[in-house]
Amino acid sequence: MKQQRGQAIILVLILLAVGSLVIVPVLDYTTTALRAQRISEDTMAEQCVVDSSLEDALLKLLENLNDPAADYWLYGAN
Repeated sequence: MKQQRGQAIILVLILLAVGSLVIVPVLDYTTTALRAQRISEDTMAEQCVVDSSLEDALLKLLENLNDPAADYWLYGAN
């Protein structure tokens, strides 16, 4: 009975050691993946802002093509 008890403690200690060796890299990988995801989302949001700004500028230019002030701005004084 005593031998079985000692074997159980050794087995538990081995499992704890193996578990701690496995969980540290997994947590590190998870942290890295979360950071990469956050950076990707920020980059995508910035790209959306740039795209919408360009579309807005093009729309304003197209709306003002017949405006004399737009002609002056686009082509200069002739």
